[in-house]
Amino acid sequence: MQKRMMISACVFLLGFLIFGCNSATTATPTTATPTTAVATSTQMPTTDQPTTATAITTQSLEELMSEQGLQTMSSLEVVFYMGNGTNLGNTMEAFGRTTIGTDQDVSAYETLWGQPITTAAMISGMKAAGFDTLRIPVAWTNTMDIDNDDYTIRQDYLERVAEIVNYALDAEMFVIINDHWDGGWWGMFGASSQSIRNKAWAIYDSIWTQVGNYFKDYSYRLIFESANEELGNRLNDAINEINGVLTENECYEQANAINQEFVDIIRSQGGKNADRFLLIAGYNTDIEMTYDNRFNMPTDSATDKLLLSVHYYTPWTYCGSSGDASWGTENHYNTQNTLLEKMTKYTDMGYGIVFGEFAVLTKSDGSLKNNTVDFIRNFLDNCDKYGYVPVLWDTNAFFIREELEIFDEELASLYHERSFTQQFSLSYAEVISQAETSMAHYLQLAIQ
Repeated sequence: MQKRMMISACVFLLGFLIFGCNSATTATPTTATPTTAVATSTQMPTTDQPTTATAITTQSLEELMSEQGLQTMSSLEVVFYMGNGTNLGNTMEAFGRTTIGTDQDVSAYETLWGQPITTAAMISGMKAAGFDTLRIPVAWTNTMDIDNDDYTIRQDYLERVAEIVNYALDAEMFVIINDHWDGGWWGMFGASSQSIRNKAWAIYDSIWTQVGNYFKDYSYRLIFESANEELGNRLNDAINEINGVLTENECYEQANAINQEFVDIIRSQGGKNADRFLLIAGYNTDIEMTYDNRFNMPTDSATDKLLLSVHYYTPWTYCGSSGDASWGTENHYNTQNTLLEKMTKYTDMGYGIVFGEFAVLTKSDGSLKNNTVDFIRNFLDNCDKYGYVPVLWDTNAFFIREELEIFDEELASLYHERSFTQQFSLSYAEVISQAETSMAHYLQLAIQ
């Protein structure tokens, strides 16, 4: 057990350092439509707040989760059913193109950063643990011959991602796929050379043309995400040891343009992509930089189908260190509450919010850091209050894939209590009330 915990801490840190956080200051052939147990009289989320749906319905849960039901939902409605999520971290986004080449068996990339081969049992175990959404970060360029301008994704690579997507859909989860850090090719967008920038656009367009068309008839539970944390300052990441030249204003303009291109490509493909939910990456996926008026959501031919993604690792000295740092002062609670409230700027505009990553790095021995559960509980309370989707960044550090469970009993209990299965019988007003009561209680304890 001690060895397992130490290994988990190491791979968890790898994900953080490479692509887990750059915002320390704030931080697929079709599958059968999943069926869900019928609730006799469940409601869509309803409240007088502008952050949730305003229509009341007594449809059964099975009807709501049908393809027709999902098609009629807005992004503010669907977030209620996405529940709490987790990442399949350090797995399909493990980058090996420059180290092991483009012609390896897909399993060589999947296991390159120390993770086991993903199985259906692992994904079903995540669902049973209380996770209703699975984010699958992907490095799509692993099998591309980029140096020779061949941007073809190998068929078996697409099929393996699709297999994992199907595991999650069969487990009645929502699924998010993106192009993640992926070796940092995103820095091409900021290069001084126009030919290199053109190559960046060719890579991006090729990825979403291939991925979008492959999955265009998949369930509406599958959501495409435009990027990870690279849409922002990291558009200037070094290419061939030469940094990009974009100003911050130009980075905003380029990030907005990339997000618009993403929407346009997917919508043009028809099928379910004509009105599929799409997740738009915020600037640096940072709350305050996305709150900035220079960031704009793209226009969309579909109505109310755009979600917005940001990440949260604040304070980084707590979330990103492997030492014995603690969290839980009045200031800690107030900071988290204030930052998360900022995203209501976008819910007020009609966009559902997904926190695609948040976490607290485990200690070097793999055990939870002091107050980790307090941090996560308050984070989930905020998400319940405002109708956000919190997606835990996990690289086999919390939910141990080989053991099919969250290793810490208190954390496991928290996620079980907050699962959609446990909450769907509540009205959204009741969910909000419970969250506000919990937030006030623990803040008062911190003040004392």
